[in-house]
Amino acid sequence: MPITEMDEGLRNGVILAKLGRMFEPAAVRKIFDAPNLQWRHSDNITYFLAACKSAGFPEIFYFEMTDLYDRKNIPKVIYCVHALAFFLSKLGKAPKIKNLIGELQFTDAEINAAKEGLDASGVVIPHFGGIGNALAKEMKEPTEEELRLAAEKEAEEAARRAEEERIAEETRQREAAEKAAREREEFLLANEATIIRLQACFRSVAAQKAYQAERKRILAEEPAFINIQSLVRGLMQRRQYAQDLQNHNTLESAAIKVQFMVKVNILY
Repeated sequence: MPITEMDEGLRNGVILAKLGRMFEPAAVRKIFDAPNLQWRHSDNITYFLAACKSAGFPEIFYFEMTDLYDRKNIPKVIYCVHALAFFLSKLGKAPKIKNLIGELQFTDAEINAAKEGLDASGVVIPHFGGIGNALAKEMKEPTEEELRLAAEKEAEEAARRAEEERIAEETRQREAAEKAAREREEFLLANEATIIRLQACFRSVAAQKAYQAERKRILAEEPAFINIQSLVRGLMQRRQYAQDLQNHNTLESAAIKVQFMVKVNILY
């Protein structure tokens, strides 16, 4: 069905009654779609409006029977269906209505024909862009602008609380550090004499341990020292013996010369 002939397609109320049965089945007892039941088509529209009322859809968005059946204000009918789509999506009974801008194409002839029909009827086209806010107002719910402002305010409040908590935490940590430093200073002052004695004991124990470790090392190396000392003494004795032997040989040679000269002098 061409979009420009939608009013004729909706006029018998069959599509609307089927829509009403989808979200409020009990409100639509019967759908009159037979061609020979045209005199009952108004019942289809009545059932649709009853389904809207049963669902809690605000009556300010309703259209009159003559708006559709006599085609006196088709834009108001479309406005009602559009608002109903928003309402049902809020209840979780229908998907959110899509933005159809750019998806529907109309010829210049179709646009001119629709414009001429509206001009002739004197109908004012409702503001479809404000349906969401209008519906929220009727349902006593915050508008999109109010929700945006509330979200911004909540974000600012959350940021403020986070900053306050950060400052408070930094203050707690600084005060805890300062308290710990004071307590440490007070403890040191109150136990200074004891700490000095303990330090002296620790130094004494450390010195004893160092002495014992050095003594143990020396004892472990004592056999090597003794061997080295024995080798050194032996080397020194051998050197002394060699020196004594050299001196003896030198003296012996000199003594022989002296004896020889003495004997010569005695003989001559």
